Amino acid sequence: MAGLFAFAERARDLPMPTSWVSDFAHVLSPETTQGIDNLCQQVSAQAHAQIVVVTIKTLDGQPIEDFATELEDKWKIGKKGADRSAILIFAIQDRKRWIETGYGLEGILPDAKVGDIGRAMVPYLKSSDYDGAVTLGVTQIAQVVAADSGITLNGQPR
Repeated sequence: MAGLFAFAERARDLPMPTSWVSDFAHVLSPETTQGIDNLCQQVSAQAHAQIVVVTIKTLDGQPIEDFATELEDKWKIGKKGADRSAILIFAIQDRKRWIETGYGLEGILPDAKVGDIGRAMVPYLKSSDYDGAVTLGVTQIAQVVAADSGITLNGQPR
């Protein structure tokens, strides 16, 4: 019976990331993880912006916005002063998603644009296609950042 319960991951307890994708819920394929990681590395190196993906099992009632803020504070995503960052968080069992942008990207990724990206992911999430949802979200954010920075991204994930 104990295997049926999922314990909430608390932001303060999560380890520091070792790549751009932290799939704590284990819902992404290795191919998707690698493709997203490669794209995020390009964005970081060429556009000096960071895109991070985090999947967790459950928030256990914590508002996802609060989780995002705590995680951003702990991981210090985005270079200090520039704060050109975006975090995509997926709480799988809660069926929640959130995109948190740093101040440095808010001008090109305002709430309306981020909302559009989030809504575009919903059909994938409803069918439990996390690879598709994450790929779509990260790719759209990366394209906005690349266009703003005047760079071309290569080898974008499918």
